[in-house]
Amino acid sequence: MNLNLNKTENKNEIENYLNALRKYIVEDNEKFVTYLSYLLYLRNTYDSENKLTLAQLLRKKFLNADTNLEYVLKEFVSEKLWKDIRKDILNVSNDTLKKVILETTDKYLQMVSLRKYAENSTPDTLVDLVIKILNINPGDKVCDICGGIGNFITKAYLKEKKAIYYSKEINTQAISVMEIRVDVLLHDDKEKNIYTEAGNIFDLFFNDRVKNDKFFDKIFGNYPWRIFIDKYSVKNIDFLKYIDSKVPGILKRNMSDWLFNILMIHMLKDTGKAVGIMTNGSIWNQMSDCKNARKYFLSNGLIEAIIALPANLFKSTSIPTVLIVFSHGNKKIKMIDATSICVENMRQKIFSTENIETIYKAYLEETENSIFVNVEDILKDEELNIHPKRYLTHITLPENGKELKTVLTDLYRGSNISAKELDKLKTDKPTLYRYVMLQNINNGMIDEELPYLSKIDEKHEKFIISNRSLIISKTGPVFKSAVVDVPSNLKILASGNMFILKIDETKANPYYIQALFESSYGKALVSSISSGSVISTFSKKALENLVIPLPALEKQNEIANKYQALQDSIKIYKMKLEDAYDKKAHIFDNVEGE
Repeated sequence: MNLNLNKTENKNEIENYLNALRKYIVEDNEKFVTYLSYLLYLRNTYDSENKLTLAQLLRKKFLNADTNLEYVLKEFVSEKLWKDIRKDILNVSNDTLKKVILETTDKYLQMVSLRKYAENSTPDTLVDLVIKILNINPGDKVCDICGGIGNFITKAYLKEKKAIYYSKEINTQAISVMEIRVDVLLHDDKEKNIYTEAGNIFDLFFNDRVKNDKFFDKIFGNYPWRIFIDKYSVKNIDFLKYIDSKVPGILKRNMSDWLFNILMIHMLKDTGKAVGIMTNGSIWNQMSDCKNARKYFLSNGLIEAIIALPANLFKSTSIPTVLIVFSHGNKKIKMIDATSICVENMRQKIFSTENIETIYKAYLEETENSIFVNVEDILKDEELNIHPKRYLTHITLPENGKELKTVLTDLYRGSNISAKELDKLKTDKPTLYRYVMLQNINNGMIDEELPYLSKIDEKHEKFIISNRSLIISKTGPVFKSAVVDVPSNLKILASGNMFILKIDETKANPYYIQALFESSYGKALVSSISSGSVISTFSKKALENLVIPLPALEKQNEIANKYQALQDSIKIYKMKLEDAYDKKAHIFDNVEGE
């Protein structure tokens, strides 16, 4: 099939070209669509007679070029494949090829059945938001520390061509695609002001073009999350030692987000701005190393804004992330909740133009989605939780509010008994020992039949639930709670993923607290102290400090009695329902006997 595409409209030309290309795509290599399109682009530029072999074409292009791109193309495209393609696909325009090369990541991959391309790319609409926040100006020196396939650098260039751009990427295939896109992008421009380089971002880079540490006006980092940085594989090991001395523990696997952030700060001018994309856990988890990193950034005034992003924004993962803005001299942090400011496109969350404007407005000024928080106030909080939802849950604190810990005699986690140990203790034979798990809590009530245990070892005795204690799950997405009425002859052991609250009944009625937690207002209160990347959770300290409405005990008892009466009604209805199901199942029993 000899395909001449110049006779079609542009849109049809692209579709026809990709349909013709489809049979040459190797399913295991998602970069082929760019490689082949680029070779056809080079043919149009250097081989008008369509006679050159692959080696001849690449020599003509890369004769004096300092790049590994020639070798990458030879590795993945054979002479035979190139011969077939150049004979099969004729006269496809460079405009079409340029459009496919520059926009492949979002628009055309489905047409050639490529679904893995997003691994090294930042979603287009997220890039648009980042560019809006960075506000790149003519003459700015801009760096993308983990360039991937060049989504940020190409879009930023099209927005501001008079800035100077630098990008580094360690993945050889990803940077080959970036180099292709940059070459095509700059083909008609006189000034070549985009510099790309392969290698580890922690090594010295760009030879003599980067003169000092604080070199860049604007920096972007969509870096790999939670990776191990092998300091012995980095040539610039002194830099890693320097960072580790500033923030001890920063080189650990779970700390890589903050390690990349420190690198960006190290490269940033005092008047500059940087944006990083982080996992949620890095800004709230209670590991001491992570808290130390947050304290370092907070104490040095390096965080300007934090934007909680929607889940399912990236093609390669559904976990929610945050966009964090760095600059110098910040005494306040703008907290922005953008988790719901998005639209859905083919089961993927994206930002519309209106969404970006809404988020950007929230970044510039306080709106219903944003709030300024004093760094000094955050530093007073032992948890150093800097997730925006911590500060933007819209609830009105009660006038008669008291911290939950004021009505508790004790608060502790359930047993950390291992699954293996638990399996050994479980028994079908009725005993005086029971075990309660989250699945045993439904609609504020404990199942009548709890799993039996053969015994409860002495080391787990402290996790036994006292009568009329309240238990609450420490993880979401839906938090469960219930009051446990324990018969005097039974012992019930709580699982480790819940807290046990022993209530001082001279100050509060356990069923009043339960009624509160089960209400929409109570759920909002619990959500206000919760954080998490995929599953929400809260700490013991956050629960202790939770401010709850606490009317007089007489009023509490009134609410508690109503709540218990409704629970009793539900139990009666359940019994009637079970009886009705049983009768329905046996409705033909008497008929068969007649």
